[in-house]
Amino acid sequence: MIGVAGVADKCARLENDLCVENTINCESRTPHESFKTAVGCLDVYFDNVGGELVDLALTKLNRYARVVLCGRMSTTTRTYPDMQMPEVMSACL
Repeated sequence: MIGVAGVADKCARLENDLCVENTINCESRTPHESFKTAVGCLDVYFDNVGGELVDLALTKLNRYARVVLCGRMSTTTRTYPDMQMPEVMSACL
């Protein structure tokens, strides 16, 4: 299992607390290279943020792989930078 997070603390938590084998910091200078190095072929891909790593992950799928996408927050905030998050969502963060 490989986890992806945006800050080093979250990557450490994934490895230490949740026993994720390897992590990729998507905010690093080379997330694509880290992804290519860490990931062989995927049987299951779960993503709740979206963004460029999804496109890369889709090129690494095994035959009959399962893909779960439940959000595209990365593109929403970039497309609409002035958009305010609903209070319900911001309360969950």
